[in-house]
Amino acid sequence: MTRQPGKDAMRHGALDRLRFIDAQLFWEARINRADLIEAFAISQAQAALDFRAYLELSGHGVVYDTRVKSYVTTDAYEPAFPKADGRQELIKFAAAGDPLTATLPRLERPLNAGIAARVRRAARDSERLLIDYQSFTRPDASRRWIAPARLINDGERWHSRAWCFERCEWRDFVLARILAVRAEELAGDLPVDVDWEDMVDVRLLPASHLSPSQQESVEREFAMTDGCLVVRLPRAMLIYAKRRWGLDRPGARLEVGA
Repeated sequence: MTRQPGKDAMRHGALDRLRFIDAQLFWEARINRADLIEAFAISQAQAALDFRAYLELSGHGVVYDTRVKSYVTTDAYEPAFPKADGRQELIKFAAAGDPLTATLPRLERPLNAGIAARVRRAARDSERLLIDYQSFTRPDASRRWIAPARLINDGERWHSRAWCFERCEWRDFVLARILAVRAEELAGDLPVDVDWEDMVDVRLLPASHLSPSQQESVEREFAMTDGCLVVRLPRAMLIYAKRRWGLDRPGARLEVGA
């Protein structure tokens, strides 16, 4: 016997379809029943009900154009749902093979999932690990004990923020450079990670070497308020933020204010 979905599931499915209609109208300015039927494998009757529900929800700004046999937007159109993040939506278009969008290929950094999982569990269980680590500054891998506290992504690669028993300090270890985990045991009491606990407000400003019109452009691009964008992050991540945002490069469009 086939189990019928509950009312909550049906409501959730209907909401997904209404959001789909809304997104298609926002990005493409038109949609027809076939688009909805293909995307959700529903019947003609259900598609008709969904469009009727959407038109009641949207209020105005959507009409049916008999020439293209589609619902199209007018100048009065306003999305029925909050606007999505434009950057994320364009990334989705590119990933789906949309011929109108393209992204620069990422230089993937291989990451051993087993080691990543083991480091994460060590952080969860307050353990320390004996690892083989290939430092960028040493010709050969070294063996050391570390006590992971958390995993951090700097926008390009994953690190583990961990106490290093060799250096007796909190350091960041690139997960891809951990070659093997040799042993584990309880870490015991560790010093407070002051650089992680200390939150700093980074005030980002248009670079002072830019012209006034260029500075105004940067303000709009980053949605600055009163010519400033404030980002709050742990002090330990400040070095990655400066590198990721290009603050350490000549000709940068942003600079850190006082």
